[in-house]
Amino acid sequence: MDYLYKVNKSNALTGIPKNVQTVYYPTIIELQSLEYELNNMLKEYKNTYAEYVSKVKLLSNNQWFIEQNMTVANPENTIIADSLNTNINMEECIQNCLKDNKCAFILFSDSGNGVCAANQCLKYTTDAVDLIKNTKSNIQKNLACNTNNGPAQTNYVYKGWKKPSWTLIEEEKAFSNEVKSYPLGSLDNIQACKNASMNDRNGPYQYIEFYHTNESIQNAGKWIGHSSSNCYGINMPITNTNLNLVTNKDSSVYEYPVDTSIFVKYIEKLNSINAGINDLLIKIDKLSKIVESKGIQFQHKLGYNNFFTVFEKLNNDRNILAKMKHDVNSLDATNKNIKIVTNMDKLRYWFLQFII
Repeated sequence: MDYLYKVNKSNALTGIPKNVQTVYYPTIIELQSLEYELNNMLKEYKNTYAEYVSKVKLLSNNQWFIEQNMTVANPENTIIADSLNTNINMEECIQNCLKDNKCAFILFSDSGNGVCAANQCLKYTTDAVDLIKNTKSNIQKNLACNTNNGPAQTNYVYKGWKKPSWTLIEEEKAFSNEVKSYPLGSLDNIQACKNASMNDRNGPYQYIEFYHTNESIQNAGKWIGHSSSNCYGINMPITNTNLNLVTNKDSSVYEYPVDTSIFVKYIEKLNSINAGINDLLIKIDKLSKIVESKGIQFQHKLGYNNFFTVFEKLNNDRNILAKMKHDVNSLDATNKNIKIVTNMDKLRYWFLQFII
């Protein structure tokens, strides 16, 4: 009974006959193993939701994805030569690319000290093909550095950004006055309007409308006083098939397609983990009843003892995820759902304590 002694030493069950211990210790060991698995699954639940929120916020705040540890698919002869400040930041690097018609991608790194080991803003043409995950180290010697002002070498790790691509939806069209639009100023051309829509604090905008003449602004009923904005940003649900466009001479409507398919994948993964947690709890509940029938009180490490309440709250989680999936094609609705989840009563959604 050496095995029994070792188990007893770390998991003493006082007052329980040894024959009962011998029969039920394997069940207790299995219970502990299942709770360990449950704990890992809860961590995955939390991390998946945190990553989902991060992706939504990233798209909402910037209307572009900035990916970590990236390079370009084809670096040969695709880089754009440019002289930039040694302490250039990410925003300045993006702005520089936006103003450069040849620039399609950037790789940015502030791994250096921004002085002799300069920050790097590498611009690439469309021939670079795409951004891909970097799998190699990129150690560079810092020839401008000495022992007093910086490191002899730096391993540069790059963030990647792809310039947004707008699509012309309709010429000689504008949104009806029923659609809420945001004036972005009186701008010289469509490109300036696109740039403004990406930088405006009320963005992101999934559509822009640009008026080429004062007459077209007046026809849209947006002329105020002696001047008015000729560039407007509009947000609408992406799945909306009725864009409420009306005929307007010398105006154009462009769309920036926001790909929310990645959000659906996150929600489906959360649902899958939710189902896995549910199955584990069923097993834990069943084994708990077996050992408790012999007067052995098993203390659940994760702090729950009322299984009915746990299952009810887990089901509430699934209802939230169903609503998130239903609204995922609207960026505005997705953000609202995240705010609701953040502020809701944790007592009704027990497992969301692990993911908020």
